[in-house]
Amino acid sequence: MLSFPEILVILLVAVIVLGPKRLPETARKLGRWVGLCKQFAEEFKQQLMTMDQMANQALNHATQDLDAIKPEEVAAYEQIETELVNTMRAAYEAPPMRTPDDDLAQPPVPGGLPPEPSSTISSDAAASLAEQTLPPKEVVASSNSAEPPVTKATPEVAPSKGEEAQA
Repeated sequence: MLSFPEILVILLVAVIVLGPKRLPETARKLGRWVGLCKQFAEEFKQQLMTMDQMANQALNHATQDLDAIKPEEVAAYEQIETELVNTMRAAYEAPPMRTPDDDLAQPPVPGGLPPEPSSTISSDAAASLAEQTLPPKEVVASSNSAEPPVTKATPEVAPSKGEEAQA
C-alpha cells in the first residue's frame, strides 16, 4: 500500500501535468476504472469459489460411492482383471494362426516355376527340351595354313527314340 507522502507526490505531479481543469474529470474516470476492476475481480473470485464447492461435492460423492463398494466386489473385479491380463499375454505370445491364404503367400521358387514331376514328361518332350537347353557343340575345322583354326558353332541334338534304339 502507498504511504501518505507517496500519495501527495502523485497528486502534485497529476496537478502539474493535467492542470486544475482536467484533474477532476480524470479522477472520475480513474475511479470508474478502479471500480470496474474491483467488480471483475470479485465476480472472478465468486466463480472460483463456486467451482471449488462443486469439485468438493463431486469428490465427497465419489468417496461415498467408493466406500459403499463391498470387499467381495473388489475381489471379483481384481480376479477378472488378472484373467484378462493373462489372456492378453497368452494371445500375444502364441504363434499366429495359419489361414488358407498363407499357402498362397509363400515366396516364389528361385528360377521361376517349380519343376514338374518327371513321370509326366514324355520322351519326345524331353528330347525337345534337351535341344533347347543344351549348349552348342564347337567343331574345329583343321587347316594346313598358319592361320588359327576356325571354330563353328553347331547345335547338339539329342538322339530321338529311334536313334536310341539303334545305339
